[in-house]
Amino acid sequence: MVEMVERRMRAVAQMDYDDAVHEAKRLLASADNDIPWRIGDLADQVEKRYGESKLKQFAEDIGTALCTVERRRSVARAWPKEAARPLFAVAKELQALDDRVEIFRSNPNITSREANKLKKERGDSSSTECDCGPAQPENDGRKWVAGAYSRWDHALGAVQIRGGNWERYRDLIDQPARDKLKELVRAVLDLDAYVDGLFEPVRIAAE
Repeated sequence: MVEMVERRMRAVAQMDYDDAVHEAKRLLASADNDIPWRIGDLADQVEKRYGESKLKQFAEDIGTALCTVERRRSVARAWPKEAARPLFAVAKELQALDDRVEIFRSNPNITSREANKLKKERGDSSSTECDCGPAQPENDGRKWVAGAYSRWDHALGAVQIRGGNWERYRDLIDQPARDKLKELVRAVLDLDAYVDGLFEPVRIAAE
């Protein structure tokens, strides 16, 4: 396990800028629970290798607010990559505490609420949320659409219902999974009607 982590660390350290952007975009389009940690590690490597100014470009290139990237980087720096890390929400709350690693080791199931309470008991009332300042609707909108398109494409690939693995492994799909699939289909049908209504004014205006 340690060797695997070390290999990943070396791979990240050796990434050039384009590779780091590509990996970050792949992560953001996935459902990986470690996204904040891995984006933070990538941002840390980008800054160390290319400087602070490149971090802003990195945030723009992956369609994420700079303050979010900076926040994830600072949390990632506070927690050693070679050791087990808590949930990112917990790590944010404990970041400023000198004994954060020991706290997590002694209570690996600590929740973000418990971590926040402990932080306040230690006299730290700082917010873990970043202030990105006023939104820029046009630029933010383009980034959101680009990110959403990538996520939609990823989701479509994951739920191809006809043929392939769904039919091949249907006997292995238990009832909870079937119920979840039906729930997904119902949600898609509802979304279909919603999208038609959403863009109807646009269609009428164009006519």
